[in-house]
Amino acid sequence: MADSQTPQSPSDKPQQPPAAKSKSGMSIGRIIAAPFVVIGHLVRGKTKIDEVIVYSAPAAFFLWVVIAVGFLLNLLVPTNILTLQAGAWIFIFTLIYFLLAILYDMSLKKVLLCTLVVAVLWLFAKYMEGRYSIAILSPILHHFAALDPKYDHGTVSVICWLLLIPWVASLFEMAFKPEEKIQPE
Repeated sequence: MADSQTPQSPSDKPQQPPAAKSKSGMSIGRIIAAPFVVIGHLVRGKTKIDEVIVYSAPAAFFLWVVIAVGFLLNLLVPTNILTLQAGAWIFIFTLIYFLLAILYDMSLKKVLLCTLVVAVLWLFAKYMEGRYSIAILSPILHHFAALDPKYDHGTVSVICWLLLIPWVASLFEMAFKPEEKIQPE
C-alpha cells in the first residue's frame, strides 16, 4: 500500500531563518583580497571552475627578508635604539637563517624543530656547566665575543643594495613565468 502524499505548497514549507551575516573578519579579508582578485582577472582572464592554478617563487624572492632587516637596521642603529653589537648580531643571524632556509628547504615545522633541538642542547650544556663545571658553551661564547662584530652602516647598505638585483630579477621571473594549471581528467 503506497502512501499518498500530497505535494506541499510553498507556503506550507517551514520557514528557515535568514542566513547569518558574514563575520567582520571575512568581510575585511574580502576587502583586502579584492584588488588582487581584480588584478588577477584582468591579467589572466577567467579560469575554469575545475581548475587549480599553481604559482611558484624562485628562491631569490625570499631575499626580501634580509634586505628588509638590513634597511631597518640602517634606521634603528644610528638612533641608538640598537647598539652596534646588537645590530651586527641581528644581521648575522638573519643572513644565517636565510642561508639555512634556502640550503635545507626549511619549512616552519623544521624551523621550530631545529629551534627546539638547539634550545634543549643549550639548556643541557648550561646545566652541565653549572652542575659539574664542565666547560661546553663558555669557550665558544667567549670566542665569538672576542671577535666583537660591530654593525657597519656602509657594509650592510652595500649588501642590501646588491641583493636587490637578484630580488628584482626574481620578480620579473615570477611575472613572466607561466603558471601551472591542474585540471581533473
